[in-house]
Amino acid sequence: MYRRFIIIVFFVLFSVVLVAQKYKLDVQLDGLNATFGNFVIYDPYLAEGIKVERIPVENGHYVVEGECSYPMITSIVFDDNKTMKLIKGGFIPCKSALLWAVVEPGKALKIRGKTTTFHDVNVEDNGENQKLSEINKRVIPLINEWGDLQVQMNNDTTLAEEERDIITEKIKALDAKVIAIQKDMITKDPSSVAALWLLDEMFTRNQVTVDEVIGILKSVDKKYIDHPYYLTLMSKIEGAKNAVVGKLAPMIVTRNTFDGAEFNLSSLKGKYVILDFWGTWCGPCMAGMPRMKELRDRYKDKLVLVGVAEETNIENWRNVIKEKDLNWFQIHNGIKKEDFVAKYNITGFPTKILISPDGIILYRAMNETDEFYENVTKFIK
Repeated sequence: MYRRFIIIVFFVLFSVVLVAQKYKLDVQLDGLNATFGNFVIYDPYLAEGIKVERIPVENGHYVVEGECSYPMITSIVFDDNKTMKLIKGGFIPCKSALLWAVVEPGKALKIRGKTTTFHDVNVEDNGENQKLSEINKRVIPLINEWGDLQVQMNNDTTLAEEERDIITEKIKALDAKVIAIQKDMITKDPSSVAALWLLDEMFTRNQVTVDEVIGILKSVDKKYIDHPYYLTLMSKIEGAKNAVVGKLAPMIVTRNTFDGAEFNLSSLKGKYVILDFWGTWCGPCMAGMPRMKELRDRYKDKLVLVGVAEETNIENWRNVIKEKDLNWFQIHNGIKKEDFVAKYNITGFPTKILISPDGIILYRAMNETDEFYENVTKFIK
């Protein structure tokens, strides 16, 4: 009995070591004048999807230490704004403004490079970071050029219409070139964390089709099939197949609700349901809330609203619901079986889905448009 107990304890302890191990990033960037950076881990198994940590930077050097269960993509953006694509009133979101790396359980990684208008780095690694570096070496300079052109379009008020047209065509050409390079590299070598993460991003942006994703995933090495990025992609594929007009709406059962009570979508059968995928950070989502209230009130005997929020700050989500009096069913997206954004293949916000009293998806619409309300009215009448 004692021997059996020791064996069990050994395996439990060994499993813990495998699940959570320390990582370390040691980064030196010549030309970086930052005092801190916001370090982000992209982990779909975290309740909020990401983890953000403020990291001090001194003379272009910083160290990040933590624990992870799987190799994960990370990024960091710095406070000196040297790589940011600044425009009046804000900035152009641009991947070249960030420094990208993979943290791995049990591994210490050194990154050396220089910062100009983007981070040009060399990674001392022949594993996951080497794969990420091979992709970024080809696409980051192009994305940086794309960002500079976007800034020029926004900031230069002296541009003639003909000049704007030329810049617009250059932007489109860079977009197409980046997509083509990424697709080619992922297709040829899909077995890496970087490839899986990028494939997910491209699928979300409708840059690859469901069939292309399925074909690529068939070639992925088996050691990646339990990785969160792979499993999230599989869930999105199922959503792309099943969460379409004419199909039974995928099940939603969760306690990720405003008050913690269980919500079950099937309990609403007998009435029309609108699933409103939104976020407190989404301007068009928030702008549409008054019209959603009006729609609900007009058909209160026939229609039920269910908000499904994609959030990184759950407390803020609760506060917004209170302040804006969003007094209908409200849930926030979760992980694994409760990742309803993946389950319904949501690729943009807001996305609104009308479900029949029998539970069949009748209509899907992205963005806040008059057409959505007109079509919903036709269905319900």
